[in-house]
Formats: sequence, C-alpha cells, structure tokens
Amino acid sequence: MRGRATAAAGTFALGGIAGQIIAFLGNLVVARFLSPHDFGLIAFGSTVIGSVQVVADGGLGLALIRQPGAIERSQLEAVMGFQVAAGAALAAIVGVAVVWFGTAGIVTAVMVSAVPIIAWRSAGSVRVEREIRYRPIVIVALVEVIGYYVWSIAGVAVGWGVWALATGAIFRALAGTVCQQWLLRDYKVRPRLRWAPIKPLMSFGANYLALATASVAGDQGLNFGISATGGFSMLGLWSFASRLLQPINLLYSTLWRVTYPTMSRLMELREDPMPVVSRIASSIAILTSIVFVPLVICSHALVTIVFGARWADVSEIFPGVCLGLLVGGPVSTALTGYLWAIGEVRTTRNALIAQFGVSVAVTLPLVWIIGPWGLGVGAAVASLADAAVLLWAARGSARVVLSRLAVPGLSALVASLPLWLVGLLLHLSAPYELAAAAAGALLYVGLVATFDREALTGTFRTARRAALTALRPDASPSPLGA
Repeated sequence: MRGRATAAAGTFALGGIAGQIIAFLGNLVVARFLSPHDFGLIAFGSTVIGSVQVVADGGLGLALIRQPGAIERSQLEAVMGFQVAAGAALAAIVGVAVVWFGTAGIVTAVMVSAVPIIAWRSAGSVRVEREIRYRPIVIVALVEVIGYYVWSIAGVAVGWGVWALATGAIFRALAGTVCQQWLLRDYKVRPRLRWAPIKPLMSFGANYLALATASVAGDQGLNFGISATGGFSMLGLWSFASRLLQPINLLYSTLWRVTYPTMSRLMELREDPMPVVSRIASSIAILTSIVFVPLVICSHALVTIVFGARWADVSEIFPGVCLGLLVGGPVSTALTGYLWAIGEVRTTRNALIAQFGVSVAVTLPLVWIIGPWGLGVGAAVASLADAAVLLWAARGSARVVLSRLAVPGLSALVASLPLWLVGLLLHLSAPYELAAAAAGALLYVGLVATFDREALTGTFRTARRAALTALRPDASPSPLGA
C-alpha cells in the first residue's frame, strides 16, 4: 500500500509540475493580451463551472472510492449516468439564468456547457483512483492543459480576447474526455440511468452535497463580494494571484488526491492512519515553505519583471495568503483525506462555512480600505479558521499535528519576514529582492536542518523515492480490483 501511494504521489506530482510549467508559460503569453478585468470575467466563469461540476458529481464517485470490496460495472454505469444527466441539466439551468447578466453572464454560460463533457469520464476516474493508479489521470490532465492553452493562445492572438479562454474551457473538456476514453478502452463504461445501484451511495452523497453547497456559496459569495467592492479588475487580480500559486495548490491536491483513497484502504485493513497524517502534514509544511519564503520576499520584482507593471498589485496579495497557508494548507490537506475516509464529511463542510464566513467578514471591508492587501489578509485569516475547525474535529491528534508544523512554520517566518519588510519599507530594487529571496530560502533550509533534520531529510527522501518510482515504466501498479 505504501509503495502504491508513493508511486501515485510521484506520478501525480511530476505530471502536475509539467502541467504547471505549461500553464505558467501559457499565462505568460495570455497576460500580454488580456487585462485584469478580462481575467476577472474568466475567474467568475471558472468558479461557476467548478461549482456546477461539484454539485453534478453528487458525491457518488467519492462514495465509490471509499467503498470496501470490489465494485460492479453496473454501479459505475449508474453513477456515470446520474452525473452526465445532472451535469447537462445544471449546465442548461445555470446557462439560461446567467446569460442575461451581460458579458460576464454569457462568458459563464459558454464555460459551464463543458460540465456534462467532464462528467462523461467520472466512472474511469473512480476506477483508477480506487486502484491508487494515477498515470491515466495525469496524462488526461496534461492533454487538457496543452489543449486549453493552444486553443486560448491562438484565440487571443487572432483577436478573440476573453472568448478565447471561455471557448477554451469546452475544448479542454473535449480533449481530456476523448483522451481518457482511449486510455481506458479496455474497460468501457457507458452511462445508464438506474436507481438501485446508486441508492446505497446516497447517504454519503447527501453529506457531500451539503459540503458542495457550502463550497459553492463560499466561492460565489466571495467573488460577488470582491467584484462588488473592487470591481472585476480586483477579482482579476485575485484570480491571477491564485493562478500563480497553482504549484502550491498542486502539492495540496496531489497529496489530498492520494491520501483519501490510501486512508480508505488503510481503514479497510484496520491500520492506524494517524502516523501517516502527521508525516504528511510535516512534509507539506516543509515543501511549501521552500516556495513561500522566496515568493514573499521577491513577489513584487517577480510579478513586475515577468508579467509587466500593470500586474504589480498582485504582489500585495501573496504575503497574507502564504502566511495563512503555512498552517492552513498542511492541516487541511492531511486531515481532510482522513476525515472523508471515515465518512466524516460534515466536518469539512463546517470548516468551509467557517472559512467563508471569516473570509467575507474580513476580506471585503479590507478590500474597500486597503485594496489588494485586504485580499491577502482575508485569505490568511480564512485559512486559519478552516484549520481550526479541522483540528478541533481531530483534537485527539491535533497536538501531534501542530507539533510537526512548529519548526517549518516558525523557520519560514524568521527567514522571510525581516527581508520582506526591509524591501517593502525601503523600496529597494528588484536585484535586492531576488538576492534576498535566494538568501531567505537558504536560511530557511538551514533553520529546519538545525532544529528538525530528520523531518527535512525524510521529506526529501520520500520526494526522491516518489519521483523515481513514478518514472519507472511499471509505475502504474496492478489493479486492486474494480
């Protein structure tokens, strides 16, 4: 099981890194053609498509992942049929509802039409995730991102503007679905509308839908609030900052994606998962802080040099976001997979509600007062609120998890804050910021090596083993059974 999880994490991470490099280069080109306002429109549409996709899933696929024993083809077909039908219905309803709201509504209507196309590959994703076999998913993701940016860059180059990215969402979904159908052609599943096979999954699905509702309300409420308070340009800055943080989100999503089925299999085998949870939290904190420290110090220089002066305000968002994620990111990623594996979806719903409430209460007034800085501060406080709820739910192990975060978290603060404040207060040049970023990263590694060498070396050994395992031709393990 450990070998499968390590191989899966390595495969998913390496594929994600490749995808992020492609996305970074694509954003580098697209940002030269579009304005923050355009990115705000796409951010709004992306939030809607993600929300509709989550609701259309209904939690049935996730319920199958944690289900013990083998699953029947009829269950996969019934889940797929439900999700395709729900995706098509919701896409139609949302499209008709938003099309009257000007350009933002039409862009959203175009993008949301991709949902039923994405739902078509739900059964295949469930099957390979149960087997902790992620190579097909990674290949599909790479095909998607390449297709999206090829389409989008060509579109903005010929003058389509924001419509190139909107229609790119449909092309991306089509490319990924066709690719998955070809990769999993040995076990074809077609959608069928049947109630009996999905009835046992509905309890978990109902809890998941409550979670999805909280997620939809949170994302949409925050986007509405930001656009109402600061306009679509402010929302565009928030969206662009989120895109630049995708490498960190990649690590979170990689480990969460692998942790959930792994925890499910460990629970099935009656193994204690908490030692794994604490190690995951420690490793995430160490790896993400290596990125956070230099990013906070040189964010202004990096954004201005790479993307141009009109995106300079994005750098004001990063310090707060990174501060919150120092604790919130590792806690959320490590504990959510465990809580879902034991069927405790309500806790993650409550954490999302707390995160949304705090985010709105803090972010929107601060955006009105201090502009982009408010986005970062609000994100930090919201991330800490999410972590607090999850830690309370796992309070029997909270002290162990927090103790594993103390050294990397404090080391990151010591290595980054003084250098960042000097550059901010004295308005020092870009060369200083870049040199200080390198010095901060080295200082961080030195501090962690001094106070918790075992965690540092263990993290890099695991990362190296995952990468080498993922690169082997036989990295995709034999199935555990459908």
